[in-house]
Amino acid sequence: MAKPTPIQNYYLFIIAWMRWFGVVFAVASVIITASNLPWLLRSNDMKLLAVNLAGGAAFILVGLVLYMIGTAVERRYRTYIANRIE
Repeated sequence: MAKPTPIQNYYLFIIAWMRWFGVVFAVASVIITASNLPWLLRSNDMKLLAVNLAGGAAFILVGLVLYMIGTAVERRYRTYIANRIE
């Protein structure tokens, strides 16, 4: 099994940051959506509540997609590094 070169370690670092950004993005969207709920429930505006929940769900999905893409890229890149012929 080949060890990663410094530039490959840098690429793995960038991929890891993309994964963690996806997690932070999803968690932040949950917190922002939840923080708006008490005011929206008191206002009795169901259309605004639905838009808030749909937008929150969309941003959660964006965060999860970033995380999943980062995981898939990292797995393939680590396989590429391991199968490299020196």
